[in-house]
Amino acid sequence: MAPQWMVTDMSTALGNVHLALFCSLFRKSLFLVGVLLFPVLFTAAAAFAAEPFCDAIACVMSTALFLRFTPRLIAKYCAQPNPQSQPAPAGERC
Repeated sequence: MAPQWMVTDMSTALGNVHLALFCSLFRKSLFLVGVLLFPVLFTAAAAFAAEPFCDAIACVMSTALFLRFTPRLIAKYCAQPNPQSQPAPAGERC
């Protein structure tokens, strides 16, 4: 769950609440579907396996979204002027 939380917190901090909301709701809805379907497809005890299974899928999805959207978010964040900061020395990036 750590990558999922990292992507959610990072995208919230950078102002992309839609991505954070999607990651959170995706994990929770996937878990709900897993809890309802695992006992039907397997045994009642399989409902306990829904959480790690859904967390693994959410981790892969969040990591993929992180790798896709983070460069754009950081570029957008760095492009915004900050009147309180000093200009960066030549050759330094945001």
